[in-house]
Amino acid sequence: MPGIKPEKFYPRDQAESLREQAKKFPLPTAAAESIPLRPSPAEEKLKDSLAKKERDLNQSLPKN
Repeated sequence: MPGIKPEKFYPRDQAESLREQAKKFPLPTAAAESIPLRPSPAEEKLKDSLAKKERDLNQSLPKN
């Protein structure tokens, strides 16, 4: 909500300490972006199953 300062909800010293804590623990977006994305086991299984179905289908089609 724009215009509302944390001091309205917290005493000034508590608001300051909350700001300090927030500086110590930044949002983890940068760390999350640096983690290489690994597909879940379910995704791996699905991908394998789709690849197998595609191979089977290609083998069953008549060759020109």
